[in-house]
Amino acid sequence: MSKDKQFRLPGYQQYSVSKGPNSHGSMILVRVTIPSSEVEPVHCGDGVEAQDVQIHLANDSLVVYNIYKPPPKRLKASELLTQATQEFVLITGDFNAHHLTINPTTTMN
Repeated sequence: MSKDKQFRLPGYQQYSVSKGPNSHGSMILVRVTIPSSEVEPVHCGDGVEAQDVQIHLANDSLVVYNIYKPPPKRLKASELLTQATQEFVLITGDFNAHHLTINPTTTMN
């Protein structure tokens, strides 16, 4: 989302990565009654956008990863998967991963 256009949803904390020349932009919304904070994103490959938000639970935490992998880029998930062994995680995003049954004419990324 460009800086001149602001998206607002009452009752939600917005964590966003602005759209730029090499970025499509992304956003994670968390209800304001749920404690949360943005954390340093893990590196998932050159040109791959990553956004990380930590949700603070009563006795634990959950890290939400929002990933965008453009079609020509390669996802390097080793650091992301290492994090997943150390804490509760939710990995979401647009991975541009196509299934041969659904779209057999598209090349795999």
